[in-house]
Amino acid sequence: DNKSKWLGVGLAMFSDKAGDGNLSLLQLQASLAYHLQLSQYTMLSVGLSGAYVQRSVNFDNLTFDAQWDGMTFNTHFANGEQPGVVKTNYYTVGGGVNLAIFPNENLYIKLGGGVANINKPTETFYKGGKNTLDMRPEATLDVLVKTGPVLIINPSVFYATQNAASELVVGSLFRTKLGENENHMPTQLILGIFDRIGDAAIGVAGIQLGSIQFMANYDFTMSSLAPYNNGYGALEFSLIYQGRYPNNQGIKKMYTCPRFF
Repeated sequence: DNKSKWLGVGLAMFSDKAGDGNLSLLQLQASLAYHLQLSQYTMLSVGLSGAYVQRSVNFDNLTFDAQWDGMTFNTHFANGEQPGVVKTNYYTVGGGVNLAIFPNENLYIKLGGGVANINKPTETFYKGGKNTLDMRPEATLDVLVKTGPVLIINPSVFYATQNAASELVVGSLFRTKLGENENHMPTQLILGIFDRIGDAAIGVAGIQLGSIQFMANYDFTMSSLAPYNNGYGALEFSLIYQGRYPNNQGIKKMYTCPRFF
């Protein structure tokens, strides 16, 4: 029987700060995924995540209509908002499914779909506010192709929609093997380019040292908003640790992951 099943656990932290008002996000997230190998070449995964989110903003750094004196915005006038840094927090739940197909040692395909904000949390800086975060359906297609002994091409597509807004991102990563450590875990140089359709071009660079991956990406605004932010976008960093399962007798066959090097 070549079928197997196993449970995966993930932890993530997201931090972000933007704009003159220092609109900040801190999100702590835990994920649980159940994997069932359907055949020698396919695996189905079902996952659930829960997150605690804290947001803050400093209204003192912003200007409002109440501060217009007829000629300019006068920051000495009261802005009519709450003073100083204002915080809010909430919990959010998400879930999804993923189908992995691996017909041979050089190809790995992942097709996934999910929904964020299943519980429709309330996000507001005002007492009694009713700003509800609606559910956000998402879909992904991720392909890894080993083209030779040192190069993996990783094209992907991501789509999300929420209310009347939507996002479509297409592009690819290119992973080049630079070497490996004493445990035969690879060192990879990662470069990539993506296009958020109708909005921005995204450049990506990173390195993977065994189980640890460090990535940096930058958005170059290409849309009609470019004149207002001089084309500047967001600079993002990520640090990822991927655990390894032991290769004791009988255990190695209980999972299938795209480790080509």
